Amino acid sequence: MGFLVSRIVGQHPFFQHAERVRGVLLVSIVLLGLGNGFGQSSFLWYFGNQAGIKFNANGTTSPLTGSAMTTNEGSTVASDTSGVLMFYSDGVSVWNNSSSTPVATGLLGSQSSTQAALALALPGSNCQRFLVFTTKGLETSGAHDLGVVLVNVSGTSPGYLVNVNQPALSVVQPSGSVVFAEKLAATSDTAGGYWVVAHDYALGTGSATTFYKYNITAAGFGSVTTTAQAQSQLAAVQQTQSVGSNHHDNNAPSYNAQGQMKFSKTGQKLGLVLAGSKIVDLYQFHLVTGNLTLLATTTVSSSLGNLYGCEFSPNGTKLYASEGFAGSGTIIRKLYQWDITAGTLGTPFVVASGSNVYSNRYKYNALQLGPNDKIYCSEEMGISFLSVIANHNDSGAACN
Repeated sequence: MGFLVSRIVGQHPFFQHAERVRGVLLVSIVLLGLGNGFGQSSFLWYFGNQAGIKFNANGTTSPLTGSAMTTNEGSTVASDTSGVLMFYSDGVSVWNNSSSTPVATGLLGSQSSTQAALALALPGSNCQRFLVFTTKGLETSGAHDLGVVLVNVSGTSPGYLVNVNQPALSVVQPSGSVVFAEKLAATSDTAGGYWVVAHDYALGTGSATTFYKYNITAAGFGSVTTTAQAQSQLAAVQQTQSVGSNHHDNNAPSYNAQGQMKFSKTGQKLGLVLAGSKIVDLYQFHLVTGNLTLLATTTVSSSLGNLYGCEFSPNGTKLYASEGFAGSGTIIRKLYQWDITAGTLGTPFVVASGSNVYSNRYKYNALQLGPNDKIYCSEEMGISFLSVIANHNDSGAACN
């Protein structure tokens, strides 16, 4: 492990291995703290193979134990405003903060989805009712719906009681009528609510350019107490918009269903990657209307690996993307940075590059902005730490 650290840091002194956790796999954390600033509710992450990390008030981090979850990709965590864990999910099951046995199973996601789960407290519920949205990996059988389930939280800290009283439902009815990609993102609407955004996918010659957008407000969802009511209200507020690149593959495997989609910290920009086509799209997002405007698109033409991770710098002037899977572990993959100050995607700066050290074919995987304003990267299976970009508001080699 020490050799790996010194080798990569020697090549790229601005890409550091600093945060040690257990069993990091492909990670996609969607945080409860969204939009303008992160509260204590986003100060701990559970992910991967029973891995966890705690963000301390002084800006340091420490390993976090207690997770019963083993998952390959996306996960979500819900905590109270003091940073006490309430529950977490891999898109299939829900665990409370005290038991290794799930309190609910049968959610409509899967452990092989890039952004498998997203938990949001219903506005006005005082963190007592949550919606958990899910997506399913395209290699998993069955309908690939955008799923939703209502999670109820009662009791007092730290002995929270977590219940799921109704089965999960497809947001778009009937189930299977829309194939959704493995993309989920959310941001504050700056008025006390949230925007949740997903995207469709097509295998074959079909077109998949549609964003599905939902404005979760106290007026619309404050009285929702069941999953069925949540699904009905989501259908009522649903907006669709066709814009940007085609999320499709002519033939299997469904690589272009994979790859992260992220909002900037202010919520005014949205970025995404298409894994197989190696396309990066950058959008402007209107926080009131939900309208998306395509600002720029680019193809990483020299890429030898599928794109996977996507993240903005805290000040919204840089966009990062990572290459994960490749046909061989010996193939060089890269982590890229674009300066998007002018709303363009020019020639990217290569933050890091390397091949696999262990016997797998994944390199730079999920990217996630932490509450300490550092970007974290999960690397290949077998590495027990997260890599970090500390100064990612800076351009080029200065990103440190």
